[in-house]
Amino acid sequence: MIRELAIAFLTLQTAPVAPVFVPAGMHAYSMPSQSMRPTIDDGDVFLADRRRDDCGSTQPAPGDVVIIDRDGTPFVKRVVAGPGQRVEMKDGLLILDGAPVRRVEVGAEILGTGLTATTIRETLPTGATYLTLDYGSGQPMDDFGPIIVPEGHWFTLGDNRDNSIDGRSFGPSPQSRLCGVAFRIVRSANPARIGMRP
Repeated sequence: MIRELAIAFLTLQTAPVAPVFVPAGMHAYSMPSQSMRPTIDDGDVFLADRRRDDCGSTQPAPGDVVIIDRDGTPFVKRVVAGPGQRVEMKDGLLILDGAPVRRVEVGAEILGTGLTATTIRETLPTGATYLTLDYGSGQPMDDFGPIIVPEGHWFTLGDNRDNSIDGRSFGPSPQSRLCGVAFRIVRSANPARIGMRP
């Protein structure tokens, strides 16, 4: 059964977006920032699985893109570590439980500012793999931690590592604040993104 759902915006910003028709059990979100580039771009619309959408009932896996409720404002970030794991970053390199996460440079992207970012494929110890952007060394958020993720919490990062407010700023997210897992991109200015799982 197909039904129309209102678009939930991920920050207090608004943008004119036509209604999106989505299957029952899903919820549509519009991405108004670049914090998840190159995976989800500014203006992309994606679906979140409502079967895991009640805040607190979402059980993510490392590598999942999740919706985090932060004082009524939804944030979209990627889970990189779970309860009990040790997380740190050194010069932009993600380190889990003392071991650097595997990174392979796969290209470059010219940003709107004229800055060139390196596109990197990261692979977590679980095998989950995804793309990130790296603006180069010396960025303000390149170094973090180490911290141990508390029980009942998850550590998240934006894929656009040098342009994201994420766990490095607000710390690990409690399970009770996780409100869904991103399922599929359904609208994008880049047709190649449509149908992708974030």
